[in-house]
Amino acid sequence: MRVIAHDLPPGYGAIRSAGGAWVGRLDCLASLGAGQADFLLTLPGGPAKTPGEGRGPVSRFILGEVAAIGKRSRHGGAARILGGIFIGRRRGLDQIEAAERLRRAGVATPAILAVGFRAAGPLVCAQAVVAEEVSCAPNLLALARSGTRARRDLLRAAGEAVRRMHDAGFRHADLNVANLLRVDEPGGPRIYIVDLEKGFFRVRLSASARAADIARLLRSYLKWIAGTEPLSARQELRFLVAYCRTDGALLRNMHGRLQRYRRTSLRLRRWLGSPNRRASTGGSQ
Repeated sequence: MRVIAHDLPPGYGAIRSAGGAWVGRLDCLASLGAGQADFLLTLPGGPAKTPGEGRGPVSRFILGEVAAIGKRSRHGGAARILGGIFIGRRRGLDQIEAAERLRRAGVATPAILAVGFRAAGPLVCAQAVVAEEVSCAPNLLALARSGTRARRDLLRAAGEAVRRMHDAGFRHADLNVANLLRVDEPGGPRIYIVDLEKGFFRVRLSASARAADIARLLRSYLKWIAGTEPLSARQELRFLVAYCRTDGALLRNMHGRLQRYRRTSLRLRRWLGSPNRRASTGGSQ
């Protein structure tokens, strides 16, 4: 795959290995050229083994002298039929630029060490992404499954982190409880935002765009956590207060939008799970 110099973000270079082409941070280039991350480009397909943990398995390894976490990039949603095949290299390179731009804006997100490409046909390729590992950082889904009780600080930190991301103009597109990591710091927990695939920047995010991201986060909570670790209305409001800061109008707007989403979502879940619905679709025999 041809390397184009003007595609490279500052501080990154390009190199080929036996298994593909890589764009990586300068301190990782030699290791990438030696093939230390090539295995990511040939990982088998399929979802993660644990429900709620993303579109595919991740691998922890050492890239050069850096603790890294990597995965094969895969489509989600309606595009999952395409598996891990992409047109061009732009999606991978955009992750480097998004992470660097967010970090400059004060958003906690790990640096992208490298993105890799392996030709899979004319104009299409397999892609992999390698990020700096955030050590001792469970995600919110794992914390809920382990029965954590430190909810007040977590909700505050999560609300603040999502607000900083939105103020930077970034729409995550897959904001969920598995993509928020907790790092314990002297002043309290700090939330790292990961998995920036498919995200994009806008000059200014509207209230509806902000609410859509938060609704996606709420949907993941309702799907994976609410049945065993419910949050009270006061606790949910704590997240919104941290997100909205002193903007009372935004707080009322976001709270109203999420309440409407919650009511609609619960009605839909009840309808899909009703005996009459299952019988009519052949789910009850």
